[in-house]
Amino acid sequence: MRVDVKKAIKARRLQLLFQIDQLNPYRCQECAACTIKVNCQCPAAIKIRAIGDQINALPNPKREERIASLVAQGKVYLTPRIYFELREAELINREIAHKIGWSISKLQKWKSDKGLADERLSAVRKAQMAKQREKEVAQ
Repeated sequence: MRVDVKKAIKARRLQLLFQIDQLNPYRCQECAACTIKVNCQCPAAIKIRAIGDQINALPNPKREERIASLVAQGKVYLTPRIYFELREAELINREIAHKIGWSISKLQKWKSDKGLADERLSAVRKAQMAKQREKEVAQ
């Protein structure tokens, strides 16, 4: 990713964070005192959540660079460590296979050979399930 694009993303992120700082004094007493309550309906909290969504939608150059680095290593020699790091970056098997230039069946065979075929509840999946539970509790 080009340096000027990274700077533009960083500038936009800082701009959005500044907007959040400007809205914080206008939060209601209930949500200002509690960092756990994520579904407060006061106008400031609603705007802050919308800005947070904008921040989350921004590209993450560090993540993308890390994935590119791991993919480059995986093209040379895929190791279980590289595979799990790609999975932790929330890439699915089809994406991993495509990025390293393998077919999905070749990746599945490699996983089977390495004893990784039964990763049904890997750490990544457990984390995703925990996040889902947190969202359900918050609603």
